[in-house]
Amino acid sequence: MGQYDVHRTRAAQRKHAPYLVVLQSDLVNLIRTAVIAPLRPLRGFGRTADRLHVMADFAGEPHVLSLEEMASVPREVLGEKVGSLGSCRAEILSAIDLLFTGI
Repeated sequence: MGQYDVHRTRAAQRKHAPYLVVLQSDLVNLIRTAVIAPLRPLRGFGRTADRLHVMADFAGEPHVLSLEEMASVPREVLGEKVGSLGSCRAEILSAIDLLFTGI
């Protein structure tokens, strides 16, 4: 499990958030939980906020990384790895800064 890896969610949650993105560093892989945020399709998401919502094309359509829905979950909740948002690292860190520090 790597930082910014995208995992498919379990069937029950797929409609709301088909993917989960791992936010925590690879250096803390020894703990049994993972800090994640849902990656949701842009269509049906509603209004987005500049800098807080990271936009990313994934699986052929636009998605929104919804950082305000960040959570810690048991690793077993994560489905198969289907990609990475590593190319969005700077935008993700900027959004986390905004969420936690207002900067």
